[in-house]
Amino acid sequence: MTRQPIATRKDKTADILINKLEAARLQIDAAIRMTFLNEEKLAVYTIAAAAYNILRDLKKKRSGSELSDMILSGVLGMTNISPTDKDKKNVLPIFNYPVFAAIKQIIERENISTLDELKKRVPLKVTDENDFWKSFNKPANFLKHADRDYDGFVSLETINPNDLILNASRSYGEVMRNLTPEMQIFGVYILPTSFELPGWSRELREDIDKLPAYLKRKFFLSEIRRLKADERCAQRSAIAVLRGLAK
Repeated sequence: MTRQPIATRKDKTADILINKLEAARLQIDAAIRMTFLNEEKLAVYTIAAAAYNILRDLKKKRSGSELSDMILSGVLGMTNISPTDKDKKNVLPIFNYPVFAAIKQIIERENISTLDELKKRVPLKVTDENDFWKSFNKPANFLKHADRDYDGFVSLETINPNDLILNASRSYGEVMRNLTPEMQIFGVYILPTSFELPGWSRELREDIDKLPAYLKRKFFLSEIRRLKADERCAQRSAIAVLRGLAK
């Protein structure tokens, strides 16, 4: 359990404790719901950045590299893009770089479909990773601090909550081996050709694409609620089965 009630006070009340992974999950899920509610993107970005920082630090403590994972998962996803994808023209130029083209060849030759498989085959090590993250963190740090740049400015073009949420969700999934309903739905919302949900037909996707932006956000928010309700029903069913076995 990631939330643990610990009764330590004299008045018998309890502190609710959460670990770092749970904190990251709650922040990512909140940022996603805020996106569908069309909240201020600076606030969404700040919350998502906090979660992503936690996950990067946890990977580093486990001798992992978030930057390497980001690169390899990106190449893996781009390699698997179908020829009919409308975004193909935007991602294929990356394969003009020899290192990415070589990784792509390995993926195709060995039919690699998961990041774990690819990491075993291509143990990528990135130099100057700290410099990369220092630059990457500049927008988030600007939104959090004013001790060094109290008279500074930031370009809104550098504030992209959607990309940050996708990276944070991917990183969480790699650590936990599962995605929350919020993360699953957000993946479908941003990358409809890369994420699949049971029961979603091509006709449904086409109908969703025809919706105006505000109705599309409303629909995806309702889908989050539906998935979470399904999860609760499944949990209750599992508990009932366990109780029946215990009798």
